[in-house]
Amino acid sequence: MIRKIETRLRSYEINGDEVKGLPNDADDLIVAAHWNRNEFVVIDFHGRNVTVAARDLIKAIENAQNH
Repeated sequence: MIRKIETRLRSYEINGDEVKGLPNDADDLIVAAHWNRNEFVVIDFHGRNVTVAARDLIKAIENAQNH
């Protein structure tokens, strides 16, 4: 059995505009496990999927917070 492992993140701004009103699941950023490679994660936003190296994503987030 293959389980889909994912984490949904609420969007606070889209294209610089604040997201107002009740949270909409369609605006969630989804980070999911790759189907067969543990070193990759799949990022989904508005139905577009991007596969990236997990370590690179972690480094990019740390770098963005270090300003």
